[in-house]
Amino acid sequence: MKVLIVEDDAVSRKMIEMIMKPLVKEYSLAKDGKVALDFFNKSVESENNYDLVLLDIMLPKMDGQTLLLKFREKEKEFNLMGNKGCKIIMVSALDDAGNIMEAFKNQCDGYLAKPYNKNSLMIELKKLELIE
Repeated sequence: MKVLIVEDDAVSRKMIEMIMKPLVKEYSLAKDGKVALDFFNKSVESENNYDLVLLDIMLPKMDGQTLLLKFREKEKEFNLMGNKGCKIIMVSALDDAGNIMEAFKNQCDGYLAKPYNKNSLMIELKKLELIE
């Protein structure tokens, strides 16, 4: 599994990295929206797509909701719709109904409110059939 972790908070980024490292063959870390968009676009254009993106909403340079839309637009451009696209889980301290509904409207696949733990992340990964 190839994963993009998009998180501006160093502690949260390290926690996600530690949880995911044993489960993945390759991962990238982005601490702002512009870096994340660059990583994502390059992966799609080189046909080395991410299987999973863990995406924070509150990010410098470009917020996660905007990134989600841009990721899905890029996938559409390359005909990577539905099961061909990557799974995107929003991981955010924003747990209000408005943000959650907007994320699902913009085609996220899952939503974890911070603080979360390894178990809750594993449950989401199982729901998305990324792990057994």
